[in-house]
Amino acid sequence: MPLIASAVRFVRAINRYLSPEEVILALHASLHPPLHVLGAWSVPLSVRRGARHQYPIYAHPESEPFFRDYWAAFKQHGPSVLARFAWRTRRDFRMHDVLHAEHPDLDDLWIFELLHKHGIKDLVYIAVFDCWYVVFWSPKSLRLDKNTWCAARIAADAAVRRIEELVGVHVDSNPKLTACERNVLRLLKDDRSEREVAGLLKVGVSTVKQYVARSRRKLRTTGLRDTIAEAVRHYGLLAMVLIVGEFHGLSPPDGRGRASLSSQAPASSSQMLMSVP
Repeated sequence: MPLIASAVRFVRAINRYLSPEEVILALHASLHPPLHVLGAWSVPLSVRRGARHQYPIYAHPESEPFFRDYWAAFKQHGPSVLARFAWRTRRDFRMHDVLHAEHPDLDDLWIFELLHKHGIKDLVYIAVFDCWYVVFWSPKSLRLDKNTWCAARIAADAAVRRIEELVGVHVDSNPKLTACERNVLRLLKDDRSEREVAGLLKVGVSTVKQYVARSRRKLRTTGLRDTIAEAVRHYGLLAMVLIVGEFHGLSPPDGRGRASLSSQAPASSSQMLMSVP
């Protein structure tokens, strides 16, 4: 429990941190040991589709030499097997999960050679908001218990919320999704079927399908998961957490479709554990 308590103290103090750099440093302090912070990032859709341009990564200072080498290798090789696994599964995992599931070939070994060069023996990826990852590393192989996983998830969730609040969401253009379109995507994000969403909103299934199709056209995506991820990237996760009444014509929280990070946050594991001393 001490690590969970440390993570909760980090959450309680989150508004004191006035830059992404301060957030990352405080996140590192809250979970080290056993975890070191490598960084936090959201990968643009263009990169997931094959582009090889740099994107913002909020790295811990001790990770900066690694990322300098990483970007050089990324331009040569493209996304690593770890990145591809993260985009496909969008769940929490350890580096060894990838080794067991993917059986990397020779072309994929560059990332493991780079990690070895920088003394990184294990990685932990924490998925946040469908399109963000907070990544931790260790100089030795990790055996994480439930409390450590829970602490990492609590702290990573709070860190990304604060970073989004401080820097906004990096967008290429404003797709101008309507409140109805965002609300449909928000409900589908929770693994509901189109029929279930239609029942909640008291509309026909065909109406739900129309809103999804419009969102795909505006966001230039194909699959539903990519559509939801792109909507979150453009509007911020918390703007996707809309009350059902908004579907029926109420104004968005601030009149522009953006929700307040402090007042509109959904219940999370961090909020449920705020009573931990």
